Amino acid sequence: MLPALFRITRIFFWLALCIVLGGMVALGAVAAPAIFQTNRALHVAVPGLPESMNAANYLGGQTFGNTLVRFAPLQYVGLGIITLSLIVETFVWLQQRQLLVRLRIVLLIPLALAAVLATVAARHVRQAADAWEQGIRQTGTAPSARLELETWHHRAEQAEMIKILALTAIAALTAWGLALKPGKSPQGIISENRGARRGCGEERG
Repeated sequence: MLPALFRITRIFFWLALCIVLGGMVALGAVAAPAIFQTNRALHVAVPGLPESMNAANYLGGQTFGNTLVRFAPLQYVGLGIITLSLIVETFVWLQQRQLLVRLRIVLLIPLALAAVLATVAARHVRQAADAWEQGIRQTGTAPSARLELETWHHRAEQAEMIKILALTAIAALTAWGLALKPGKSPQGIISENRGARRGCGEERG
């Protein structure tokens, strides 16, 4: 029963990891450049937008921002599944204190902090973008809002990079321990495999 539950836990972990990490990389490395490059190539125009604001960048930011908003619930559900799977797998099924196994739990701390920072930064980015647009429409300039927008945008990028690095490290550590069996340590598995080889050698002899 335990091995079956262990495999189910591992399946949910890998599925959630693929969705979250794959989605983040795809959005940042594929979707964002494609959206902005397409808008610039088509020379899009936004009716009523001041000339001092780049229409292609403005429309690209709005489009990519809405994409991130739609992806956010899926990402948070996936992060929750990853966290729960690691906790259950480490403290219930594996029942061991190997450094590589416990290190995955430690990596959940920067992952959670980065997720919170990304959420806060996304909210401030949208507010700063609205304030910048409103200032441009009213006075023709809004340097403070523009600076705030760039600052929070940079923080959001840093948070996403931390999440990607943490998830990649968790995936690497998990893949390193794929041979682990519930309740057994790596040393125990190695000894078991060596004993099996000796037994095969004695039978052939």
